[in-house]
Amino acid sequence: MKNILFSTLLMTVTLFADAELEIVESIPLDDMRDIQSEYIVKEPTEAVDNKPATWVNGLGAMHEKVESKRSYLKGILNGLEYGKYAPADLKEARAVKELYAKRHYNTFWITSDFDISANLFEMVDAIEKSGEEGLEQSKYHLSSIVGILDDLKNDVDLSHRDRNVAVAQVDVLLSDAFLTMAKDLREGELDYRKFNNILRAKSEKEEINYNWENPSRDMNYIAFLERVSESGNLERELLGLSTSNKLYFQMKEAYKLYKNIAIQGGWKKIPRGKQLRLGNISKKRVPLMAERLYLTGDLNYFDPDITVLTQEMKDALKHYQRRMAIWPSGVLTDITRNALNVSVEKRLKKIKLNLERMRWESKTFGSAYVYINIPDFKMRFVKDGLTEIEMRVVVGKKKNPTPIFTSTFSYMVLNPTWAVPSSIVKKEMLPRIQEDPDYLATRQFKLYKWMSKNKKEEIDGFDIDWWQYDENSHLPYTFVRQAGKGNPLGNVKFMFPNKYAVYMHDTPQKALFKNSKRAYSHGCIRLHKPQALLEYMSDNYTQTPYESVQRMLKSGKSQSLSLDYGIPVYIRYYTAWADRDGGVNFRGDIYGYDKIQYKLLEN
Repeated sequence: MKNILFSTLLMTVTLFADAELEIVESIPLDDMRDIQSEYIVKEPTEAVDNKPATWVNGLGAMHEKVESKRSYLKGILNGLEYGKYAPADLKEARAVKELYAKRHYNTFWITSDFDISANLFEMVDAIEKSGEEGLEQSKYHLSSIVGILDDLKNDVDLSHRDRNVAVAQVDVLLSDAFLTMAKDLREGELDYRKFNNILRAKSEKEEINYNWENPSRDMNYIAFLERVSESGNLERELLGLSTSNKLYFQMKEAYKLYKNIAIQGGWKKIPRGKQLRLGNISKKRVPLMAERLYLTGDLNYFDPDITVLTQEMKDALKHYQRRMAIWPSGVLTDITRNALNVSVEKRLKKIKLNLERMRWESKTFGSAYVYINIPDFKMRFVKDGLTEIEMRVVVGKKKNPTPIFTSTFSYMVLNPTWAVPSSIVKKEMLPRIQEDPDYLATRQFKLYKWMSKNKKEEIDGFDIDWWQYDENSHLPYTFVRQAGKGNPLGNVKFMFPNKYAVYMHDTPQKALFKNSKRAYSHGCIRLHKPQALLEYMSDNYTQTPYESVQRMLKSGKSQSLSLDYGIPVYIRYYTAWADRDGGVNFRGDIYGYDKIQYKLLEN
């Protein structure tokens, strides 16, 4: 493709530069770069006695006026059809029209004298590389661009009018390709605004708060095009718009691997049968499993004649199971077999979707940060690229999804009290209080009534007729669970202020951490080993050593402990991501966001 395309482009330049030049049939790619500049900067034949140059005469008298070229270009932008050149299907039509209006409808990639800039070659290179970013080349008019250039090269009988139209059309397509790809690389093909509108409508319909914050990454792409066209590095700067976050970089390599597997025909399904363990023999299922594990890099070597499940295969199977969040037994169970049998096309689709989400990330997470991936049910504290602490977490259940956002971890609260959210009071606590007047006292709740904006006073729950309220009522009270045994927040909470009132905290419900899927909270993040995080943070990011913190905990008094400086917190929703070794982890879509975003990408 590339050899043909560059030959096509250079022949177009040759044909425009001098009508009397012979048409060269092909130009080897190795020689192309050396001679490219000769044609790009070639001036038309000098005019004699103020008459048009020979090559202009060859194109027809109508080409003596720039206005004719501008007219055709404007017509194309306004949807006019000129014979075989139908109106262009522009993805960024508004931006393209704005670009050419600023240029007074002069072409951008091919000048009025039919000189082709080096940017055109770089743009075509970039389109060809778009597939490596998980983008579709067809979206950027590659076949149309090649087809028009082929027309200009091969059809010597092309009318003067059609030649002008062809030049205008290919110029417009190149501009649309640049502006579309620039936006896709920086912001993603997934339209976040449409996605957010769907979440808002879904929240109202289901009475569930769905929240997914996405930092704005839009920019002035026309100004960017104008700037990079003068830089001499159009391709590098265009492709550089995508994030360099390590999540994206690693996932790009994984996408390439799975795409190659798909091109080669994918993998065969492993048929049903008894569980296979170390030493078991199966002439059909063992070699299929070995080949499957080899394709995705879990097994280093594949012998097509193997029939026994070896130690190497067991270790490879355990590696695969960890990537799928399946208990790493090294046994081919039905759950593992079903996961192995998911088609490469479905895996590739999920990788592409998560690549889209990763385009929303900033360039880097920083030198130290807290990272929580909701579908993975894990929290990690990362410093200088290394995971210092990792633990299981409980996240919000489907009716109370944990929001996706970024914040800053700034302080910790020892022996925290719990101010119960009004939604929990109305839906869960009120019926119990109505049923049992002793409910508040026996569970160490204090009740406060606000007397003014900054003043509240404690009141006795027995003085209130709770039957006058229901879940639609306004309750003018604050319910506070005291610190100590039984407090849902446990002994410590880790604060990163946000509008959702979400934070990480201890919990007395330790049994839930044994489950593989841990979506049980009202939105906050419960930590499996909060003391490990407390010790690490107090010793490394506060002026109070952990020994002193332990004494503060034993006092039972609620106290705050500020960090020396804020630590970024990233709460994310990735159902697929790649490790450093290239292995791809896949997780379930617990909140249904994959399903919504798939539809948006398909439309």
